Amino acid sequence: MDYNKEDLEKNIVSIFNGHDGDEMSRSDFLKELKRVYHCTQKEAVFLLGAAQRIRLVGMTDSTVRLL
Repeated sequence: MDYNKEDLEKNIVSIFNGHDGDEMSRSDFLKELKRVYHCTQKEAVFLLGAAQRIRLVGMTDSTVRLL
């Protein structure tokens, strides 16, 4: 899957702006990525990994946090 780093950053920030705080559950975050990018679960997990690699988000077992 191809993605634009700037668009990924903008979309992830907007996802967190739509929720309270800078942390949300991993499942809710993936649902939002799927909604924004109109993609599959597998592609959303790929985008989450891409966001981690560029240090945009941090992840524990069940939560995702905006860095």
